[in-house]
Amino acid sequence: MPFAFFHGIAQEGRTADELRKLWVDSLEAGLETAKTPASLHKRSVEVPYYGDLLADYTPDASATPQSVDKDKQYRSATAFRPPSPIDQIEAEFVMEIGRAKGRRFDKDDFKRSAKSGILRTLASIVPNRAQAELVDRVLTQVAAYLTSPSIRAEISEMADSALLKAESARVPNDSRLVVVGHSLGSVVALEALWRWRGAPVDLFITIGSPLSVPCIYSRLTMQPPKWPTQIRQWINVADKDDVVALHGAIDRSNLFSPCTKADKSQRADVLNILDIKNHMANHHGIAGYLDDPVVARFITDLAD
Repeated sequence: MPFAFFHGIAQEGRTADELRKLWVDSLEAGLETAKTPASLHKRSVEVPYYGDLLADYTPDASATPQSVDKDKQYRSATAFRPPSPIDQIEAEFVMEIGRAKGRRFDKDDFKRSAKSGILRTLASIVPNRAQAELVDRVLTQVAAYLTSPSIRAEISEMADSALLKAESARVPNDSRLVVVGHSLGSVVALEALWRWRGAPVDLFITIGSPLSVPCIYSRLTMQPPKWPTQIRQWINVADKDDVVALHGAIDRSNLFSPCTKADKSQRADVLNILDIKNHMANHHGIAGYLDDPVVARFITDLAD
């Protein structure tokens, strides 16, 4: 049974092989805890790697002049700039966190420097400093994917290639395919599955996913978002303290809301498992999800 794993943010400086080993080792640890040990290293595991691509993205670099008049440069730097698409996503995400935490924010709060201002605001509403710093990085890299056509196209090509390679690894006596997306990887994987025209995917698992957040799902390529027709089953897992998976469940109150309101026959039957306890400092790390015995069993159950 082949797997396709789509990684999340903050993976720069690593390799696909390193991530494959981390995921497989963590899954095996979870299976050991579940008293159902299994060796997964010999199975086909596709991991498209786009960590460096996201980390290196600088949206304004191409527009920076080689030489510029100092007075003009000063006036430009001190003048009010309309928010960029990335600034807008950052503001929307943090305001959504504020609403979820019972805090109110005025949009004027986000006229400060996007990076330092957003991080300070996050630190004030998310008690775990590691989570505040994490979301600051999530916003930067998720926004890069959602707002840069070139980044999106390049990552999409990698994602499509990974699914094709995973499909080619199917064998007659075990042809089932499992796709897993963590964090931003759940967004990348979902869009790839919308494009997918191969054989049905037996299981799609989203982990610590931001797909329930309006500023994310409103910018997906398919509008309104629909259940990918090639997915047989979708399981979503989250730790309630994982601030990236802000609303936990993916259902008809968020991702599928516009679609199911218009057509109640549309599928939206995601199985949400929201009692996972991620032991990582920010409650979002992939190892802290995969070595959970429940998550490990969900991902590998079809291999039995």
